[in-house]
Parts: sequence; structure tokens; C-alpha cells
Amino acid sequence: MLNRMVKKLLIFLLCFACSAPFLGTSIRVAQANSNYDQAVKEKTVFVGTEYKFEVEGNKEVVIYGKKSTEKDYSEKPIFEKNNDTNKEDNYIVSFASTGSVLSITFTKTGTYNIKFHSKSDTAEINKEYTFNVTDKIENIKLNYIANDEDKGDDSVYKKYKDEIQKVVVGTEEANALKLGKNFEIPNLDSLIYTQIPYNSLNKQVYYSAPGSSSYSTASALSGTPKFKVSAYGTYVYYVLFSTDNLTDNNKDSVKMTVDYLREELDGFYQYVIENTATEVYYSKVSEKFYASKEEADEGEGAAIENAVKGSLVIPKFTFTLENKGPVIEITSSYQEKGYIGSSYSITSITVNGSENTTYKLFYKEKLDSAEEDVTDREEEGFDASALTFTPAKEGFYYVKVFAVDSVGNRDEDKTAYIEVASEFVHVSYKVGFADWLEKNTLPFILLCISGACLIAIVCLIFIKPKDATSKKAIKKVDDKNADR
Repeated sequence: MLNRMVKKLLIFLLCFACSAPFLGTSIRVAQANSNYDQAVKEKTVFVGTEYKFEVEGNKEVVIYGKKSTEKDYSEKPIFEKNNDTNKEDNYIVSFASTGSVLSITFTKTGTYNIKFHSKSDTAEINKEYTFNVTDKIENIKLNYIANDEDKGDDSVYKKYKDEIQKVVVGTEEANALKLGKNFEIPNLDSLIYTQIPYNSLNKQVYYSAPGSSSYSTASALSGTPKFKVSAYGTYVYYVLFSTDNLTDNNKDSVKMTVDYLREELDGFYQYVIENTATEVYYSKVSEKFYASKEEADEGEGAAIENAVKGSLVIPKFTFTLENKGPVIEITSSYQEKGYIGSSYSITSITVNGSENTTYKLFYKEKLDSAEEDVTDREEEGFDASALTFTPAKEGFYYVKVFAVDSVGNRDEDKTAYIEVASEFVHVSYKVGFADWLEKNTLPFILLCISGACLIAIVCLIFIKPKDATSKKAIKKVDDKNADR
């Protein structure tokens, strides 16, 4: 049954039209676990889980698919160029409209081979992947890979820490991490070894704010895990993964934990007995090591004195948010139109890290006219605390914001222009019957005629008139027949 329903191939061709020539071509797994593109060659995924591939710098991408029991990839394309989505019995293939991301969703269990052929102006590559598609995974493995920072630039840990700095610094000053905003944790996919797709894992984030000795929590089953930065200084965080959401009643689920591990500067370590691989258990109660978890829970019993640091189990990561002065953020690049004499409220201004913030209202008759400070003018009645004013003239108003922090750093910004039109006209409507009838005389007459016709029709249907003439004629015929 399954073999009959399996289609022979997936072919998808996409041509990129760009103004500059391509420098190369690449395909990489965007949603795989850490070692997929390194070890790859086999991956276990769940039925119905979307799997993504990033296709960069390509003029042409062709994808073939087949059941592992089939000998050859077939040649007939079933995913035509310019199609958004192709749905088959075993796959759903689509190409994202933003970015070069191709996604494949397997809709039936089985083992499938997916082969990519990618071509650009200067290069051509082929890659082949095997997917074991299942509705249940047994013997789930879930752990961080070993720290490999001794590999230098090739280290996945070093690359991940570089990603952290990109989030903090931003590609430009405008999108750098700012006080009061959320720090979005970079994808840890490259550091995790598991058979489960990264986006299907439950993520529990623990983070420590500057000056704090304890951890707060944040979680994310879907989307990007994040937490708010509310102070300047160094933040520390780590992420624990679990498969609780993937198994029935949490049976056979796998959870990362820091229990019985000793926390060091760079993460949580498993300790072992010196010169052996025998694991020991750290007690937070006594801050000693024990041979059993029960003893560690109580912090009592014979402590193990010759315990030494073993492997890093849960890594910690840090970043520093520097105080570069107050931050003014105008959250809207557009302001609604205002009207003379009607109160106007501005809600698009956010200020962080300021000790002293000043708001001033300015006016221009035309956009190229000289600005006029009308902060204290009585006609507008500007309220700096509520950020409201009443436009008094046609033209353009805007608010300037001046912020100063505790050490004298300054920032300045202004809102978009508020275009003010003439006085708002209030239109009142008469709603009495006489007023309505005055404007709707003909429709009312026709309505009355229609009503009368309706009544007449009803009467003709339900009220039958007596036919006296007919009855007399019938009686005469009967009398004549009786005389005979």
C-alpha cells in the first residue's frame, strides 16, 4: 500500500534574477541538528514536521526524491518552476517567498532519499540526504556536543559566540541590542546532538541579570527564545532542551538537567572519581560530591574527596550590554493627521536609560519653512507629561525629545511630522420620521402600494368568494333530471 502511494520524485527548479553575478553556490540544512551537515547522511524526523534547507547563491536548484526501496531517482518533474507549493502523497515541498529557504514536509512514515543538484555561474554541487520519517522515536538522544574551541576558527562553539555578539552589536547601530529590548537567543542547533528537529524541541532558558546571583526563566516551544535586558552589564544564560511535548504522557521523554552537576564559569560539569570514568553527584546542600543521588539530595553520607572535573554537560554563554548613553526610540515613522481645535495625543516615543528627558513641540507652516518652538504657546496647550496638544494652525507639528543620563551622555530625536488640516467638521443628521419622509417621499409611496398589493394577494389566496350563479345553474339541472 505504502509503495503504491509513494511518488517517484521531487523536482523543483528556481531561477534567481540578480543584478550581480553569483560568486558560488551552497546548500545547507537550516533546521537540522548540529551535526547533520557534518555527519549527515542520515536524519530521523517526525511525520508532519517541516524541514528547511537554505539555498544560497544559486541560479538553479533541482531536487529529486525517492523511497529508499526504489532503485533510481525518476526523471519526471512533479514540482514545476514558479509553483509555490507541491503536494504529493509523501512530501509537501515549498519555496519561501522571502529568503532562499526550501522546506520539505514528510507526510508518511518511511525512509526517503533527497538529492540536491545546485548550479550557479561558477560552481555546481550535489548533496544527498537520507530521512527516516517516523511518528515515534525511541531511544532519543539529546545532549550538547563537546566543547571544541581548541579548533580555532573551525569551532562551532566559537562561531556560536560570534553569533551572540552579532545580536548585541547589530549589523548597524540602529538594530543593536538596546536597554529595555529583548535579547533573542541565537539558534543553538549547531551545538545540539539529537534525532529530533531543533524547532520541535522544548526550550527552557535560564538567565542571570547583571549583579544577580540567581537565574530567571523563559521558555519557548516555538519561535525564538528570548529575555528582556533591563540593566547594563554582563548577562549569563544557558538553555535546557526536552522532548516533553513530543511523547504521550511524557513517557520516554528526554530532559536536560543541571541537577548533580557542579557549576563553573563556563557551564555545568559532570565530575568523576580521579583516574576513573565513575561519575559522582554534586550536592548543592553541602557543596560536596557523593556516590549516589540520594546522598547528594540530603547532603549527607560519605563525601568523595578525590572527585575531579570531567566533561562539560551544559554550557553557559555571556554577553555584555554597554551603557552608551540614553536611548530614544520613535516606534512609528508615521503620525496620524490632526485637525485644528481637536486634541492630539502622541504615543510613539520610548526612552530608556535617561535621567532627565525633555519634550518640546515645534511647528512649520510648510515642510521647508523655518521651525517655530511652540512648546509654551497657549494656543496649542502642549502637555509634555501626557504628550498631548491642540493644533491651532494648518501646517506641520512634531515633537523633539532630549535625553540625558546620569553621566551626561545625551541623545536627541524627533517624531514624524503631524500634518494638520482645517477645523474638523462635525456633521449632524436629522433622524425624525418627518425629516426622513421629506427626503424619501417617493420610496415611501411605492412602499405603501407594495404593501397594499401584498395584502390583496394574501386575500385572494386564503379567502374564496361564493359563486351563487353557478350554484343556481347546478340546481336547475338537478330539478330537470328529477322530473324525468
